[in-house]
Amino acid sequence: MYTSHITSFISANHLVVSSFTTNIKLHDKYQEFVTDSEREEFSSKLQGVEGWLYEDGEDETKGVYIAKFEELKKQGDPIKERYKESFERGSIIDQLAYCINSYKEDVMSNDPKFDHIELADK
Repeated sequence: MYTSHITSFISANHLVVSSFTTNIKLHDKYQEFVTDSEREEFSSKLQGVEGWLYEDGEDETKGVYIAKFEELKKQGDPIKERYKESFERGSIIDQLAYCINSYKEDVMSNDPKFDHIELADK
């Protein structure tokens, strides 16, 4: 019984911290990756969960907290993914440009193994 109270408490803590930090990120580093209406709707939902936790949700089970967390995660993960992709995209583009330039240099070199390629095709 004692263990279930601890796991419920930990799950509730995780939910409140996640809600709070996600709401901050929505208005900060995720701002350009979410529309105004999406941000306001999600922010309202996050604040609602925080309020629920301190009122009706105070003595819920671990499963209820996890279900609330998963519900928020479904809406928040796509925003987080767009943010992540925007930063990874730059290095991927740099890698692609490096590969293209390497191939161009190889083909344009005087190396005999590329003699079979016509100059117009280089």
